[in-house]
Amino acid sequence: MKQSVNNLISVMEAANHSKNSAMEAKNHVKHGTSSKSIMSSVLKSIAVLSFSVFFFTSTAFAQQGISVSGKISCDDNPLIGITVREKGTTNTALSNLDGEFQISVANAEAELLFTFPGYNTVEVVVGEQRTLAVEMQRNDEPSEIDMEKLHAQGEDVTKVLGDVQNQLNEIMSEVGTQVSNIRTAALEQATKLRSESNAAADNLLSSAANPVARRAAQPAADRTRAEGETNASRVEEQAETQAENVIQAAQSRADQLKVAAFLQIQRVSEILE
Repeated sequence: MKQSVNNLISVMEAANHSKNSAMEAKNHVKHGTSSKSIMSSVLKSIAVLSFSVFFFTSTAFAQQGISVSGKISCDDNPLIGITVREKGTTNTALSNLDGEFQISVANAEAELLFTFPGYNTVEVVVGEQRTLAVEMQRNDEPSEIDMEKLHAQGEDVTKVLGDVQNQLNEIMSEVGTQVSNIRTAALEQATKLRSESNAAADNLLSSAANPVARRAAQPAADRTRAEGETNASRVEEQAETQAENVIQAAQSRADQLKVAAFLQIQRVSEILE
């Protein structure tokens, strides 16, 4: 259960970090910061969520065909958030925090386009290649259109990630309340069972007329306490299972939000290209 809670917290932190990076990009544009800094901030904002669902999207949304993977870099540094598109289709993927990508294409004649505002587009024919090492070059003087795209992308990514953050906050609040209620109810019931069994055991012993009778009643008293403890432990275990199910359901909802946000960011990139 602790791991499940930590997973949810990590998702929230990732979304919040992405949102802050996107807002940083907007501020760079507003204050006339260099294009290199702007692109770096926008890339960071896209990358965190794309990384969090990279392996999910590469399997859940992969088309049947040829699987191509690889790494995208510039000056030996990995590039994150780069759009990888099968030319002439809407089949796309994004590079993750290590610059890695995976995409399935129709056939060996497929051409892959590697694009991001501020970088020169790279086009590669798949052919017999299944692993690619793609080197991109930065456009030191991005066009006005590129700058507008970067600004727009920072705005749109900020909105997407802000919405995700709000929904994740709601999920965490709901989970906290539900788990707290489950455990509180279980604690009350378990405490009552232990108290009742202890009282019953004490009553067996106190009703014995003499030490001999008390020794004779001791096994029954011990069994009564043990039964009470067993029943109380069962209640606590059932509560933990119920709480775990609540957390796992919340994790599933959080994962769906991540995927939805990832797809929205992909659409933003497609529109801006």
